[in-house]
Amino acid sequence: MAKLKVLLLAGTREGVVLNQRLFELGFSLITSLAGVTKNPPALKGRVLSNGFQEVGGLSAFLQTEEIGAVIDATHPFAAQMSQKASAECERQGITYLRYHRRPWQKVVRDQWINVRDMSEAGEAAINFKRLFLTIGRKEVVAFEQVPADFFLLRSVEEVAFNPVTAEVMLIRDRGPFQVAAERELLTRYQIDAIVSKNSGGAATYGKIEAARDLGIPVIMITPPEYSSDNQFSDLNELISYLKSLS
Repeated sequence: MAKLKVLLLAGTREGVVLNQRLFELGFSLITSLAGVTKNPPALKGRVLSNGFQEVGGLSAFLQTEEIGAVIDATHPFAAQMSQKASAECERQGITYLRYHRRPWQKVVRDQWINVRDMSEAGEAAINFKRLFLTIGRKEVVAFEQVPADFFLLRSVEEVAFNPVTAEVMLIRDRGPFQVAAERELLTRYQIDAIVSKNSGGAATYGKIEAARDLGIPVIMITPPEYSSDNQFSDLNELISYLKSLS
């Protein structure tokens, strides 16, 4: 019996793990990397690196390739892509499975300032002078008008960021980041607040632990909600469910 043909929407560490596991299990696998870094990790099977426009768009691609299931392992904040994929799968009668990382939970000694979006995060940031922005390179523009003295940015790639008066330090690096190193970083640059998306996972949680240890507030952006019925937070459960469809 032929294996199910799967389209994996990657872009997270979990997406890389899923790619390896599904390939090893013999699924007919296509992985899309639209929107991720220009230097992604090596992946197995057929890989689409430039989105779906070059193959006629997502709708046409799903039909032409006779996709049996879509696994959405995009970043928790990639809501637009997830909504589009979910809606298209429903329209075409294709199984849609969403891998959703559990968001971080506030614990004792955390000083979180919970906000709904980048606009609210920018408003909260005006109360601080030395900010560590850990929100990805595409959305830092929301903080260009914040009257801080110093911004620390960390990104895999170059960042276009031109605040009015503040000094900017860009560190190009890729996680995972350890707690001790994050404490040293926050101390060295005298950071008095972090701006972060609540994206869950272990790779970048070190900064949250370090902020807790140092008593530094975190302006925490709440993740979007997803309405899909088939949501998984455990990779093994997702794979088991997918195997049941074959």
